[in-house]
Amino acid sequence: MANDTACVSGETLYQGWDAIDHDLDVNTDPISPWVFGSSNSLPILDVNGTAPIEGVAVSLVVDAPLTATAGESFDGSVQFFDAFNNAVGDAVVHGELSTQSESGVPQALSFNGLNFSVTPLVSGSNFLNFFTDGNPVGQTYTLQVEPGVASALQSSIAFEAPIIQNAEEVTVVVNLQLRDIFGNSLKGTSDLQNLSLTTSSGDLSEGILASGNGIYTWILTLPRANPVTSLNGIVNGEPILEYPINLAGFGEVITD
Repeated sequence: MANDTACVSGETLYQGWDAIDHDLDVNTDPISPWVFGSSNSLPILDVNGTAPIEGVAVSLVVDAPLTATAGESFDGSVQFFDAFNNAVGDAVVHGELSTQSESGVPQALSFNGLNFSVTPLVSGSNFLNFFTDGNPVGQTYTLQVEPGVASALQSSIAFEAPIIQNAEEVTVVVNLQLRDIFGNSLKGTSDLQNLSLTTSSGDLSEGILASGNGIYTWILTLPRANPVTSLNGIVNGEPILEYPINLAGFGEVITD
């Protein structure tokens, strides 16, 4: 048979139906998804050129939220349908939850029949694929996950190379990266009430939001004679690990 010709035999595939023996040339024959017999109608071919089988899931409807927060569980359900739009309820179901990033964080997904429970841990787009009897069914379900609350344990302090160094002072940009307990970078907010940064010496400006990725910025000025200090951050009442800074020898010397 040529590659552009498909053949379906109703005598062998559909017992009890009118026999269908039809060579279909997809280049010339009109294509309809339904073939009408004497008392019933049925799809003759699916997109792969295979006759559909009653009771085999080919599509699904998911009842679940489209957004979630990292670390917070939610429940959902899925209903499968065969090619004749009949509900399929006796299949063995499982799913796979994946993300765009390779974080290595294990995410929780469990099934009880057609009901499932999800605990996403990675922020961003999460993709849930469903399987019945080991075969993939339907399109990928996309879940948008927001980061959880800021965690002092996962947040970090860093500084950029000094931008000004003169005879008396060294000035440097200090960044505090906020992350949730799962290591997701927080989205920015202008509210600094639950975030603070202090220095044991020198002068520290007020913090500002530097990006929409949870990075806050301060300007630190230290005496050039002793450009050493320790920074201490507080996130939601919990301390970030003390961060020592020694700027001796950094930056270009600027003289007037």
